[in-house]
Amino acid sequence: MDLMCPEACNTVFSFEDNCVAWTDEQCDDDYCNLRAHRGDCASDPAYMLHMCPQACLPEPFRFTENCMAWKDDECSDQTCDFKTFQGLCEDESDYMLAMCPVSCANFDGYTKNCEAYFDAECNDQRCNLLAHQG
Repeated sequence: MDLMCPEACNTVFSFEDNCVAWTDEQCDDDYCNLRAHRGDCASDPAYMLHMCPQACLPEPFRFTENCMAWKDDECSDQTCDFKTFQGLCEDESDYMLAMCPVSCANFDGYTKNCEAYFDAECNDQRCNLLAHQG
């Protein structure tokens, strides 16, 4: 109860720093932000509210751009959009919802020719020909 209702239980949390309640080798600000973004403030409050208060309070941290959760040289807005189109927001949700949150949140299907492919030869004329051929 004291984790969910600190005011009602007169529990005092220190919101000044992450990773100070106890020793945890993997804990740092990036780790806290990633876990908060994934929803762990609600699913694991015993850890998160004590070890990652800055990431959880007053509102859980959320990445507002693609490719911010960790270093991945292959991540870009274009690759996030492509992977989203392939359905990977559901199939590889741990990676996609952390690394491609904007693409996953905004995707409602492609409406323009050549958006979904890395093909230098793709153009409207070629798409129209392929559509005509069935």
